[in-house]
Amino acid sequence: MLRALALACRRRAGGRATGGLVRRGHARQGRRGLRAEGRRGRRRGCARGRLRGRHPARRGARGPLVPQLRAARGARARSRCGRARAEAASPVKRELAFAEELARAGGEIAIARFGNPGEPRRKHDGSWVTDVDEHVERELRARIAEAYPDHAILGEEEGLIGPDDAPQWVIDPIDGTNNFLAGIPIWGTLVALRVDGESVVGAACAPALGELYSGARSEGARLNGAPIAVDPVERLEDATVVLGGLHHFVERGLGDFVTELAARTSRDRGLGDFWGHTLVARGAAHVMVEAARLSLWDIAALEPIVAEAGGRLTDLDGEPWSPGSPCLTSCGPIHDAVVELARDA
Repeated sequence: MLRALALACRRRAGGRATGGLVRRGHARQGRRGLRAEGRRGRRRGCARGRLRGRHPARRGARGPLVPQLRAARGARARSRCGRARAEAASPVKRELAFAEELARAGGEIAIARFGNPGEPRRKHDGSWVTDVDEHVERELRARIAEAYPDHAILGEEEGLIGPDDAPQWVIDPIDGTNNFLAGIPIWGTLVALRVDGESVVGAACAPALGELYSGARSEGARLNGAPIAVDPVERLEDATVVLGGLHHFVERGLGDFVTELAARTSRDRGLGDFWGHTLVARGAAHVMVEAARLSLWDIAALEPIVAEAGGRLTDLDGEPWSPGSPCLTSCGPIHDAVVELARDA
């Protein structure tokens, strides 16, 4: 009895197993059939495509479509790669935009008080300062501290705050305070970013003139967003020279130099402070010389603007400018000739 039951169970199990194998076999055959049918369908489709390709009316409608799509996709991919490479190669774009924002903000605060600056005060170096200078610097410092808390800040009114080895923002809240007090519209807010002792970003906003100059390493120089460049004259006789205060040249024993420079050039104008340097950068003048004892906040923002416009900015010996030195900006080709004049004076 038990043997009969065991035998019956084995027969049923074997039947189920056999049935499963059969069903799996049918499934595999079905899949093979489907794959074969798919291959036959693709061959038929290719044949029809070849026939359509030989038909003139359809060759223009469908034949070039796939290559066109591939070309468009390739162009989009190259464009994305180009943008990525540009962004990777230009890490200062964000800082440049921020410097422009700061310079505009400072200019907006100052222009609201232009013509009504309040009572000025003399600083320890004899220069003037107003409540407006201090207000602008406080506002810009607060914005920088919020956006770049690890960076240092150097300003004309409050000095240096932050570590010496950190990237350093340099602020001149109102360059040309004497003009600001006198109602002369040649003054502006200057902002620079220095890294490892080099000015890599600069912005100068002259709101009373409606001008915003900016420049950054490898990003070019601009005036109100439009590219600018020097006018590279090659002879002093064709150049327009712009000069800072003449009494500074006399005090440094450079009176003969500035007299000879004015005699050798086509025209000379007395337009001091930052604006003379930006006139060279935009191609409206060719030489700008200041003999005052300048500070870093007077020049830092101008260095990348002049350099990116194709000009040169040095001291009167042709060496890199340093605080306390006179400053020479030129369109480039005549720079050494001006240095030679100063050496011989």
